Amino acid sequence: ATDAVNTAYHAIRRRAEVNAHETIFLFGLGGVGFNALQILLHIGPRIIVSDIRQGRLDEAQKLGIPPCDIVPIGASPQEFVTGAKLDGKIDTVLDFVGTHQTFEDAQHIGKEQSETR
Repeated sequence: ATDAVNTAYHAIRRRAEVNAHETIFLFGLGGVGFNALQILLHIGPRIIVSDIRQGRLDEAQKLGIPPCDIVPIGASPQEFVTGAKLDGKIDTVLDFVGTHQTFEDAQHIGKEQSETR
């Protein structure tokens, strides 16, 4: 638990310096990602979540993530962001999955990438 919580905390507070007024896209609600979600909920930004398991998305909703901020399983994160009119509004992307696909998706939904399109 110490490792999973500290890893998430360091990524959110020290590396990304997330603040309450931001919009965050969170990939992955596994061990580290779910701890990250709970830390983010205490900070207070808008959180968009994506995972491949419905049960994890359901748990995120129980913790207070509105359905409109949950990427449906199988949906493209990029299309979700565009459909939700969030292009250029994602301040930070947190990837706790670490696959080639989530890395690629993260490159296309963050604020800096949207501003250069």
